[in-house]
Amino acid sequence: MSLLSKFRLPIGVITVFVVGTDLFVVSPLLPSIADDLQTGVGPVAWTVPVFSAAYLVTSPAMGRLAEHRGHRPVLLVGMLAFAVANLLTGLASSLWALVAFCVLTGAAAAAITPSLYAVTGGLAPRGQRGSGWPFSAPDCFPHWPSVHPSARCSPRWQAGGRSSYCWRRRCCC
Repeated sequence: MSLLSKFRLPIGVITVFVVGTDLFVVSPLLPSIADDLQTGVGPVAWTVPVFSAAYLVTSPAMGRLAEHRGHRPVLLVGMLAFAVANLLTGLASSLWALVAFCVLTGAAAAAITPSLYAVTGGLAPRGQRGSGWPFSAPDCFPHWPSVHPSARCSPRWQAGGRSSYCWRRRCCC
């Protein structure tokens, strides 16, 4: 087993985490972005649904492309496009440029996530495919305890509210 083969799943988990948090990291920055672009927070807040809409609209096309061209090439191009689109988003000098780059970022994210699941799913033995992702990717997102039913049933949730649930328990133990 090569060194790269040993780290494919952890690299995949980190990639999904970065793509997944890209949308959520923007929200606390909206006032700063609005100040830099000399506009209101409301117009800048459109970047959040624009990213999501681009992801939603382009996902079927990206899936079809991955089926015809291969998941690995689409994944690699998507990762490169995601990095470039994020860089361009950070360099945007107007509201319209910011929104356009968020569209590109959402489309690139749509190329990454499904292809990554397909590629990493193929790494597991046939009888165990699909058994690793539920415990490696979604449970490590900080917002996950607020929506995950098992988090609501835990004694720590009931005793002290959402913030007392230790999401790290599922990731680090």
